[in-house]
Amino acid sequence: MGWGDKKEMIAAENVALTMKNELLEERVAELKEERTELKAQLKHTQEALISKEAPEAYRDKKYAEDQADLDYTMTDAQKENARRQGVRTDTAASWLQNMEDNLFKDPDDMIQQLTRATGTPMNQGGSLHGNEES
Repeated sequence: MGWGDKKEMIAAENVALTMKNELLEERVAELKEERTELKAQLKHTQEALISKEAPEAYRDKKYAEDQADLDYTMTDAQKENARRQGVRTDTAASWLQNMEDNLFKDPDDMIQQLTRATGTPMNQGGSLHGNEES
């Protein structure tokens, strides 16, 4: 073996290691890309699950994200209009809830509230108009 053989062997080893290094770098790049795709897929899957299991929470979350994405400052007039609209919304919701609620808790409560409104005494046994025949 002479110098030429050793140099050629080292050069061949260098080329092989360089090729191996390039292949490993390509594989690392592929794995990073696959990882990014899997993260995006996981995010979409989680959003789909949340939207199915808790639609109101999902809607609120999306609304908050949309508001953050707008990234603008509201003027005082816009803030006041938004506050007024919020008050109107709350008032309307409260009114509708009260309209749909039961008027009376039970039959005794109904009798008590209606007799107070008419002022008719319930303990009196006689006729209110003086005619005992009816």
